[in-house]
Amino acid sequence: MSGNMKIAVLYTGGTIGCEGIPLAPVSGELFRKRVYALPCFRNGSIRCSEGDIVFSIEWTANPVDSSDLMPLDWVAMASWVLEHYACYDGFVILHGTDTMSWSASALSFLLQGLSKPVVFTGSQLPLASGRTDAVQNLLTAIMFAANFRIPEVTLFFDHLLLRGNRSVKVDSRSFNAFLSPNYPVLGSAGTDMTVNHRVLLDPPGGSVSLDEQRNHALRSREITELSRVLPEYSVIALTLFPGIQAGMVDALLTLSPSLKGIVLKSFGSGNAPASSGFIDALARAADKGVVIVDATQVLSGRVEMKRYETGYQLQRKVHAVCGHDLTAEATLAKLICLTGRAMIDGHGRESVEQGIETVLCGEMTL
Repeated sequence: MSGNMKIAVLYTGGTIGCEGIPLAPVSGELFRKRVYALPCFRNGSIRCSEGDIVFSIEWTANPVDSSDLMPLDWVAMASWVLEHYACYDGFVILHGTDTMSWSASALSFLLQGLSKPVVFTGSQLPLASGRTDAVQNLLTAIMFAANFRIPEVTLFFDHLLLRGNRSVKVDSRSFNAFLSPNYPVLGSAGTDMTVNHRVLLDPPGGSVSLDEQRNHALRSREITELSRVLPEYSVIALTLFPGIQAGMVDALLTLSPSLKGIVLKSFGSGNAPASSGFIDALARAADKGVVIVDATQVLSGRVEMKRYETGYQLQRKVHAVCGHDLTAEATLAKLICLTGRAMIDGHGRESVEQGIETVLCGEMTL
């Protein structure tokens, strides 16, 4: 890093900005005032040996608990990054922990061609608490965004920097709340901040880089169009459990006529009940144009659809798409984004299925 780096921070709500009993997010104005009052942030400036980091804090119209965030909010976050892209060196998005991995995954797909860092973070205890992890998470996230030119969406929490679309929340009480079960950690922060450059995405080429005005404009138009089509379709996650009935699948089709995709959170290495009724119900959904992705509900590992007959039947009879080692969060976000992109371009389910099987931004290993 040379000279002053400029970082844009977006406050969306979440525990980091909460107060009261029960906890609820404070306004953006109050949150910014509290951050700027802390000595380590010096009214929007962080002292570093290589040069100061200057940051500004903006906020969404209505900061909320992340449980209330929707796919349209993912689009709004991506739009905010694009609107500020030329003026800042990196971006930090402050977000509630409950759905942070979904949002980080979604932005990795919405901002393909990213050449600057986008770092998600939050906290397990509010900034306004006497004892909190908020200050270190925010400070370190800003420093990762400023000091390392990492061309992807990441998530920093406690001491780990993770690829956003590989992250999962694994603990609701510990400060070390997120892990990357199927991919190496990108970096860490202790007495030193380190990055494992071998596992980072390569910088985007000129044909796709958002540094190029043409690519930036194309991506901006696509995101605007996505906000238009998102209300026209739905994608759901269906967690399998012992005793699941075929009628549940049929009910989903009846209650959600706009259903375009199902993330099937299957057992083990991609297995589902062999009951012909259940498999037939999934086949009926597929016949109606619903894309079905086989994604294991197990935290670590991958889908191997041909390993067991109970998994192979999903491929053979339902024509389900293999989710490989995608997290459940990344699978849902990817399916939502690809479905919208196909609708915008006038493409059918084949393009969505092909996209699921394609590595777009380091989200899975084939």
